[in-house]
Amino acid sequence: HAFGYQDLKAREALRISDPDLFRKLVQGGHVDPPEDRLKFALQEELARMNCYRSRIDGDFGRGSRRSVASYFKTLDNGSSWPDQTPPSNDLFRSIVINGDVTCQVAAAAPARTPRRSTTPAPAARTAPPAGNSGGATALPRGVFR
Repeated sequence: HAFGYQDLKAREALRISDPDLFRKLVQGGHVDPPEDRLKFALQEELARMNCYRSRIDGDFGRGSRRSVASYFKTLDNGSSWPDQTPPSNDLFRSIVINGDVTCQVAAAAPARTPRRSTTPAPAARTAPPAGNSGGATALPRGVFR
């Protein structure tokens, strides 16, 4: 019944076939990621559920913390994770035991529409009248923009 922390198929199969054994294995740390991969594993889990939307870099900053909050808010079972608590195997285990959710993408701010100018468009330049043969043609005068 052993499976690695990234083996989602085996994890789900055991969760369905033997929920008690699944819970014991997870709570006992048998599916914990290696210590140097913990932050990456948390980001990968959260990204898989659309809760984390940044680059998976192992840097557990504000975006990662927001993704954990989003996960627990979407889970909506009363569980939470204190924002200032450092990432831990307990957090990873809690996410694995609680299971998958699909976090919603926050609504984007409405796109800004360009303002329409209220000043009239400049008048089109016109060619000099036909029939001016030879000689210099007079150029229009004034301020051009």
